[in-house]
Amino acid sequence: MRILNLLILLIGFLMFNTCTYLSGDKNLGTGYYYAEDGSFSCIIYSTTKPYKGAGLGVIPYEVTKFTCNKKYIIAMTLDDNNVVKSYWIIDKSKEINLHDCHDQKSCDSLLTSNVTGPIDSISFYNQLKERNISLKF
Repeated sequence: MRILNLLILLIGFLMFNTCTYLSGDKNLGTGYYYAEDGSFSCIIYSTTKPYKGAGLGVIPYEVTKFTCNKKYIIAMTLDDNNVVKSYWIIDKSKEINLHDCHDQKSCDSLLTSNVTGPIDSISFYNQLKERNISLKF
């Protein structure tokens, strides 16, 4: 019974937190991918090797700009009205162990433990300077 409950929880988690797209996906390194599908573009995390076009949402849609290096991913998103810009920084050097994921809340905490955002542009550029991140859109 415990295994069945765990399986149901896992399926539910994947249904609500998976961003799945194959065309236009871009490998950002260390398990992160940019999943492109028009206004539903997002950044996901996947442990599947080889990558099969599915993962857990890290930065929600609509990701309009992004770039990365070996240590960081930076991204910009727009709200549903395409007005408000939010900025994000992902520190890829912090390892994510999904085996520590026991429920929705713990999985969300793991996926966002190395994410700064959403933040405004002033905070974003201050963070880039403080962390000595030389990435630009």
